[in-house]
Amino acid sequence: MTSRRRGGEDKGESVSVRVRDDNGEYDIEAKKLIIAEGVNCKLTEIFGLNENRAFFGTPLICNYTLTKLNDAKVIKKTACGVKSYISLAKPYKGNVMSIGDSAAHIEVINQGAIMCGYHAAAAVRDELAGEDGFEKYTAWWNDAFEFNCDDPIGHIKMYGVINIKRTLSDDELDYVFSLLEGQRQCGHFDQYEVPKNFWRAVLSHDDIIKRDNAALYDKLSVIRQLKEQGAI
Repeated sequence: MTSRRRGGEDKGESVSVRVRDDNGEYDIEAKKLIIAEGVNCKLTEIFGLNENRAFFGTPLICNYTLTKLNDAKVIKKTACGVKSYISLAKPYKGNVMSIGDSAAHIEVINQGAIMCGYHAAAAVRDELAGEDGFEKYTAWWNDAFEFNCDDPIGHIKMYGVINIKRTLSDDELDYVFSLLEGQRQCGHFDQYEVPKNFWRAVLSHDDIIKRDNAALYDKLSVIRQLKEQGAI
């Protein structure tokens, strides 16, 4: 049985959420509400947390499932729209707190989601004990994720610049990966660290790129400047 949220209200002493499932519509009420609904954050909007929150649009995502890499055949296609907001510097209001992807710029990845849930549970425990649990969570949240920074708009723009597929053609990708063949890379997955690690590895072969492919070397000038500035 799937429940869908329909609305809600922070009553001061408690919070209610209206949901709908196969049995109809009804309210669920509790002292605190933790919203962990994903990137499209409808409840976050309903409870006013998206007020004055910068919205960048709704990228459309398409995913293809392939049988294998050689002579690949598409066996499944899925798609969705993903709302792109700036992250919430203050992810709570009253008795309600939004966590994980709901409060992030796009996503926090699995390990980040687990930590958000852990710290949110501790925050509710502290709140019910009369402490400022939501404020403690906020301090952790702003320190834990790279998109929570002094210049979030500039941060987002920078990651648009270093987007790997947007920067390189298929032939250029084949070429730079040939340079990296046999070179051990950091296996840590993070949507912000992966492109940084990639470009640092590519630029370690800058002399070869300059010799072999002047046009590509020139194209990478912006990436090179970011490295010199310490941004990657």
